[in-house]
Order: sequence, then structure tokens, then C-alpha cells
Amino acid sequence: MGSATSIIRLSLQSNQYEQGLRGAKRQFEDFTASIGINMKKMTAYGLAAGAAASAINGLTSAISEAFTEGARMAKEMEGVRAAFKRLDQPNLLNNLREATHGTVNDLELMKQAVKFDNFNLSLEQMGSFLAFAQQQAKDTGQDVNYLVDSIVTGLGRKSLPILDNLGLSATEIRERMKETGDMTKAVAQIIEERMAAAGGYVETASDRAAKATVELENAMTSLGETFAPLVGASDSLWNSIKIGAINALNTAVRPLIQALAEAGTLGAGARATAGFNNLGGNSKIDRMIGRLGNGKSAGAYSIYKQQLSEFDRYINNKQFQIAAFGNDNSGIAQSAKTRLKTELDGALRMREEYIRRAQELHNKVVSPQDGGGSGSGGGKIGGGKGFDIASIA
Repeated sequence: MGSATSIIRLSLQSNQYEQGLRGAKRQFEDFTASIGINMKKMTAYGLAAGAAASAINGLTSAISEAFTEGARMAKEMEGVRAAFKRLDQPNLLNNLREATHGTVNDLELMKQAVKFDNFNLSLEQMGSFLAFAQQQAKDTGQDVNYLVDSIVTGLGRKSLPILDNLGLSATEIRERMKETGDMTKAVAQIIEERMAAAGGYVETASDRAAKATVELENAMTSLGETFAPLVGASDSLWNSIKIGAINALNTAVRPLIQALAEAGTLGAGARATAGFNNLGGNSKIDRMIGRLGNGKSAGAYSIYKQQLSEFDRYINNKQFQIAAFGNDNSGIAQSAKTRLKTELDGALRMREEYIRRAQELHNKVVSPQDGGGSGSGGGKIGGGKGFDIASIA
């Protein structure tokens, strides 16, 4: 009975719960209706907000990239502008802008003008050469900056292959040079004829796109130049912070490095063992002794001497490197010297071990029957050919 009662109570509570949910839903719907909002609109508003946030993020990223690129171009412009001013041609930049119809940015025009002058070419003619490069870029679909650089470099270096980038035939240039005696004049004649045949300038979609890019690049450079003092101050401050941190770290670590270096000096035996193993240890000595064969051939003498010379060169090189640090007691110098001393001590031990092993081979080769001991051939590897270990080691 109690169980049935419990079930009825649960059922009633469940019905009351569902009624409560339905009531809450109706109240929410009444509320949204009263302010003219429904769920579809709320979803649409959410999507719109997300799109707006995405657009803002994209704009922020674009501005950041423009600022970074502008700062880079401004740094480059600083030196180029100074060199361009030394040309003392007040109207030159405007003339070049007109010649290229605004399709090349100011920084590139200034760079090419400075280069043109460095090649000892007449700046008065530069406009017509760049106009031809711009026309060729439009006609062939090539990058205008590439062709501008090609004509300046080609004329400056008198390079027919580079001028060929602009469709200027090497054969035709050579024929004209027979008349003019000068490559620049020959090219100028050809260009003048080509431009006359092409007729007047007609703007195309590619020109408009190039102009838009140039306007953006010039604006970015201007922005970079405006913020240059602030950026410079920021860089200087940041560098000061980094230098301070490095100096503080160096001061903190130096005692530790010094202690390690001193410990390395006191533990020369351990250092020599480490260096010996790093250089190949006994395995390398086995290979070197193996080259001596049975020790009886005359060639054993030259091999032994050669191998000792290799040891000596390596040891001398390490000693030289250590000496090069002089009295430099910086942490980095101490660390480097410890490493070099480890390599030096390892090489010295390996040389010792090699001589000892060679001496063992020598003792096996030379016997009393061979006249060993104090005889004329005694104590010598190579069948008494003059290979005296003691004299070389």
C-alpha cells in the first residue's frame, strides 16, 4: 500500500514539474515577444556579433602588419633618402613618378636613382628608361619593379643578358653601337623608337592595381617614418632591459662558472679521462697500433712518426686556443677554456698510451736473436731501419 502511495505521489510531483516547465516557457516567450525579439533574431544577432568581432580582429591584424612593414621600409628609407638628397635633383622624384605613372613606390624610385647615378649614368635620361620599363611590364605582365631594376642594372653593367629581360635584342644593340659607339645611347635610340610606335600611355586595370599598391606602400613608409622616433626609443629601452638582464645573469653565474673551472683544474685526472674517452679512447689507439702491422716492415717507422705528428698538431692547436683567451676571466671564457683543457689533457693521455702500446709492440718485434738490447739494430721497430721509439717520443 505504501508503495502504491509513493508511486502516486511521484506521478503527481512529475506532473507538477512538467506544468512548471511549461509555465516558465510561456513566461519566457511572452517576455521575448513583448520586446520584439524571438530566438531566430537572437541567433542572427549572435552571428552578426561574431562576424563583427572577426572583422575587428582582421583589421587589427592588418594594421599591425602595415605598421611592422612600414617601420621596416622607414628604416631602409632613412639611408636611401639621405643618398637621394645628395643627388641634388629637386624635381627628379616627381619626374620618375610621372615616368612610371605612379606604379613604383618612392623608396624603389629613390634606390634606383642612387644606383643609376653610381653607375655614372645621366639622371636626365633616367625617366625615359623607366617609362620604357613600365610599358614593358604592362605589355608582358612582368613585375614593374623587376624590369625597372633590370634596365638600371643592365645599363650600369653594360649587360646584354640583363637588358634582354626587357625584350632588348643583343643583336640590335650591337648594330646600334656601331653607329653610336656607346651602349647607353644605342639603347636610348631603340627605346625612343619603341615608345613612339606604342603610341601614348593608356591606363589599364593592372596599372590601377599597381597604383593602389604603391599608394599603400608609400602610406606605410610615411607611417613608419612618423613613428620612427618612438620605435627607436622603444628599441633602445628594450635593448637596455635585455643588456641589463644579460649583465645580471652574467654576474650571478660567473662565480659558479669560476668554481666549475677551478674544480676542473683541481680534477685534472678526471678531466684527462673524460677527454681521452671523447677522443675515441682505447678503440682509437687499437686502430692506430693496427696500422703498424707486425712492426717489422720499414713502413712502420713512417706510420708511427706520422701518427705522433698528428697528435702534436692537435695538442699544439688546443694550447694555442687556450692561450688566445689570455686573461679573459668571463664566464663564457672560463667555460671554453675548461672544455679546451679537457680536450688537451685527453690528447696528452692518448699520446702517452699510444707510445706505451707502440713500445710493447717494439719489445715483441726486437728479440735477442735480432741483436736486441745494445746491438746496432736493437730497440728498433722496422727490422732495424732506424725507427728508434725513444728518439721520437
